[in-house]
Amino acid sequence: MTTHRSKNPPIISFQHCDSLTDILCFDRVPPICLVCGGQLEGVPDALPFPPFRIPPVLVNATSKPFCLVIKPTEGTFLQSYVPGQYLHAGITSSKGTVFNFDERGVHQDTTSWEQSVVIPLLGNHDYEMKLQWDSELEQYSLSEDWEAEMYLDETHNCFDFVVGFLNRVQYNQTVKDCHTPLTREELCKDYIVTMTTRAADFIRIHRTIMQNGYVTQRQQDR
Repeated sequence: MTTHRSKNPPIISFQHCDSLTDILCFDRVPPICLVCGGQLEGVPDALPFPPFRIPPVLVNATSKPFCLVIKPTEGTFLQSYVPGQYLHAGITSSKGTVFNFDERGVHQDTTSWEQSVVIPLLGNHDYEMKLQWDSELEQYSLSEDWEAEMYLDETHNCFDFVVGFLNRVQYNQTVKDCHTPLTREELCKDYIVTMTTRAADFIRIHRTIMQNGYVTQRQQDR
């Protein structure tokens, strides 16, 4: 079993013994091919194409402004998450502070979101909304609706906090050119499901590499 200091090491993809099979491992190309045992280090043209780093699916949310961010309610995605467990959501400010709501009220987190699914909400052209984003987020979080005693597991939780804020700034109408407010169902369908599905694939690959040292993927299977 391979061990690493980092809990979220970069994943490298390269090809060697089969041009249709990608070999995925942590950190860097190994000196010996993990599949066929052939020498890689010091062998010119051992790789048909340059190796590349797989873009991370899980990132530190506090470095990502103007985003919807998601993590497990308990634990982390890579180390402990099991599909079906509860997820926790928040909105980042222009500086990456995560505003989120739970049974203790509203939090402004600058840590503990290191392994998050991050969904950008604003683009370069959304200049006016960016200008008002932080002040609206601050004012919104002070509402009595988000005091600790108002929290309900199923009907008034972190996802309602996110939906409520996006409707406050008329996100659907302004950014998505949609004339109806956002609903929880739309939030899950249009934003969360796609990204958490990608995260599940990434988690599976990461855990297999941790166990076996590498993963192979046929290109038509990707």
